[in-house]
Amino acid sequence: MFAPPPSIELASPSVIGTGVVPTPFATDVQQHGDALALLRSLPDGASAAAFFDPQHRSTLERLRYGNEGARQKQRHTLPAMTDAYIEECCREIARVLRPCGYLFLWADTFRVCRGDHLQLSDSLPCVDLIAWDNGRFGMGYRARRAGEFLLILQKPPLRAKATWHDHGIRDRWVEKVDKSERSPDASDRHRQRRGDEGAQHGDRPRRGEARER
Repeated sequence: MFAPPPSIELASPSVIGTGVVPTPFATDVQQHGDALALLRSLPDGASAAAFFDPQHRSTLERLRYGNEGARQKQRHTLPAMTDAYIEECCREIARVLRPCGYLFLWADTFRVCRGDHLQLSDSLPCVDLIAWDNGRFGMGYRARRAGEFLLILQKPPLRAKATWHDHGIRDRWVEKVDKSERSPDASDRHRQRRGDEGAQHGDRPRRGEARER
């Protein structure tokens, strides 16, 4: 948890998850509050990229490993997000993204197999995927989980060469994260920085570029 600057008023628990904006958000500072409210406060086409690591309620309810609140003490305290709320956040992100902008969406095996991201194909089709191996032996009724997936969604028009400049990013990322140095709701900063640098681009694709996926 962080100490907010004096200009930021933290959202109360009754507001989190409702999409209600309690006070205007300051820019370029770490936020604490409702994701949907923050997104609704942003103008259209304001960003070239967005990262979203939802707290999936449906995964815990469906799989029922029995370790919620015991082995996941920190994550258990975070406000969970319903499927409808996650989809609404993604659609707000689509509005906030510039044309050709990217949404980097974290998803576990359950949601990837279920194809939840396909519901966004009308506004944010999936153009790539990065598999993260965290080096740990996790849960699983069949195969044991050892990481997550980073879905790369792009707002049309779909362009690759004009929007992706770091070609050293592999689609298999092996990295063991020290639990003592990682907050329960944070995506790894190094992978996020590489994705942000890889997706830097101008407002428009180069003229005459072929449509690519």
